[in-house]
Amino acid sequence: MCKYYQVGRFSELGSEDFDEESALYHLELAAELCVKEAIFTLAKIYLDLPRDLLSHYRLTDQAHRVTKGLNLMIRASELHETEANLYIAQFFDHGIEGSLEKDWKQAAEYYENYIRIRENESNNLDEDSGTNEPDQIHSTDNGIPFHDHHETVARLATLYKTGGHNLVCNYQKAGDLFNKAAEMATAAMKGRLANKYYMSAEEAYALEPDDEEGEGN
Repeated sequence: MCKYYQVGRFSELGSEDFDEESALYHLELAAELCVKEAIFTLAKIYLDLPRDLLSHYRLTDQAHRVTKGLNLMIRASELHETEANLYIAQFFDHGIEGSLEKDWKQAAEYYENYIRIRENESNNLDEDSGTNEPDQIHSTDNGIPFHDHHETVARLATLYKTGGHNLVCNYQKAGDLFNKAAEMATAAMKGRLANKYYMSAEEAYALEPDDEEGEGN
């Protein structure tokens, strides 16, 4: 119903205006019925993220806006909306001033979820060359080759290398992720960036405590 309002189904002929409040009402009803697309769109409205539906609508009630939006985004993730994982990871990664503290432990979890899903999609594409279609059961392919997600992998590596905000440093994992990002950047024809990631991997491995030193201490 929300889409019908936006395309002018209930507007006067020739008018581009439509009843946004009624459209939002029907979107909220759909979200209550666990329609994934409605939940994801409503989350974007609360968090003021780019969207196709109600793209210019702004909430008048700002109370608890971020909390409601984040809860909806988490719900969308639970319903296997792939991109929701990336949004949640970025919010916990950078925080929202006055509304959300940084939590790199949760950010890492959602980054890992997102990377795993996208990598599985890529593997399915490689294995199923007959149909050339990714597995659509748990996510919707965004049409971006997996190797173009190298920045997300590198960001996760940086979190593990840096630590803090509830996340314990893991230099081995950071190095492995930087190497993975480097391989992806190479596949994306970004050699200079790949070299940067390889160097970051070596730096991360060098920070790993030596086993003998650990035993001596």
